[in-house]
Amino acid sequence: MQLKQYKLPRVVKGAAKAVAPKAGEMAEGYLRSIGGVADIVPLSPKPIRELGDALLMAVKVGDKELKIPGDKAAVLQKAIKNLTPEEQGKLRTDTAIKMVDILTTLPSTKEFAAAAVGGIAKKGWYEGSAKAIIEVFGQDAPRFAALLSATSPQTSVESNLYNALQTWKNWTAAGRPQDRESIISVMGQSVQGSKGEESVLDAWKNNSVRALTSEDPSTLVLSGPKVDSFMKNLQGNVEQVTNDAWMASFSLVDQTIFSGSLTKTDAGKGPGYLAMNARVRDTAKYLTKLTGETWTPAEVQETIWSWAKTVYEKSSDVNETRSALQLIKENAITDDLIASTPDFRTLFYDERYAPILEQAGYKDQLDKLRTATATDNAGPGGKKPRSSSETGKALGNTQSKLLESNAKRLDKLRLSREQASAEKALNKQTFDGGE
Repeated sequence: MQLKQYKLPRVVKGAAKAVAPKAGEMAEGYLRSIGGVADIVPLSPKPIRELGDALLMAVKVGDKELKIPGDKAAVLQKAIKNLTPEEQGKLRTDTAIKMVDILTTLPSTKEFAAAAVGGIAKKGWYEGSAKAIIEVFGQDAPRFAALLSATSPQTSVESNLYNALQTWKNWTAAGRPQDRESIISVMGQSVQGSKGEESVLDAWKNNSVRALTSEDPSTLVLSGPKVDSFMKNLQGNVEQVTNDAWMASFSLVDQTIFSGSLTKTDAGKGPGYLAMNARVRDTAKYLTKLTGETWTPAEVQETIWSWAKTVYEKSSDVNETRSALQLIKENAITDDLIASTPDFRTLFYDERYAPILEQAGYKDQLDKLRTATATDNAGPGGKKPRSSSETGKALGNTQSKLLESNAKRLDKLRLSREQASAEKALNKQTFDGGE
């Protein structure tokens, strides 16, 4: 018996084509759930229900089970391995989905790794700075690190250190007052600027008061995930990640995705901050395995920060005609250039800052620090790091291509900013009555 053939209406054919890819995604998600795809921690043994066009899967996060679209489940499953238990505890279904969405827009782990290797001359920046703070401030090291972090937003490394040192010196000379009014007054006399207390940024005030009044600054939580993570890095915690404007610039994302506000137990890490943490920690694991030398999350961030800052500022120099991409292709970003990026360890005995420490009574400690770092072979962490070219061999022929990809994002950012600046100037001229 011969079956009769029927032609499907065109609209049905179109629907079938539209559904097929989604069905493939759903099938793949289900294979993951039953262990059919390698390197995936088992998810729920069976699909839950459909949400719109996507299949929901259950992913265990800490002591919770979150139901998210199956096409995002594998990404989440990998990401949570790179989050602390406290960070995992912050995830709900909506924030987990948002974190995955942001994570998939970030540069790849290999692109992060290439930039970290490119900035290897500054590997040990946090380690060296933390040791220097302990060497100079002794038992007050956690408190000074907290103040240094509290005054870090919206300023350069050099200005940050100047403002913190001057505030510390004058606060100590004033008898270490504990009331907010006196502390803000001291800061007004100390920070750069000629407007007194009006020169003290609002972003510095609350955290600076917390830093100088906390009974135990080693357990202090500062408001804002970037500031709090920076403090912990400077106190020797290498698992925390300082996601600041330069990390946003490197990734070509809006810095506001890292924002957050203080709660009773947390500095305010949101989905964007957690996504970047996951990528940086994954890169640390990748580089450790690839190079055979230990990379901590703090070291990944500090080296990417140093590479991105150096490349962007070099390509933006008024006397520089080459783009970031051209600089990379011509090998113009050398280890020596990267190494010139400032760090607190070397700035402490710089002629701009040493007098402040000496006036505050730290001359002996400063002399010891200067002696300890006098060797020409010492890198940021007190030891000479391997060269970027030597370490880059571990990434093979892809290293140069990955750096070029990173450079293209920095060029795109610079051009965008230049265009915005030009438009702003034109609008101002028009507003002021120009033609």
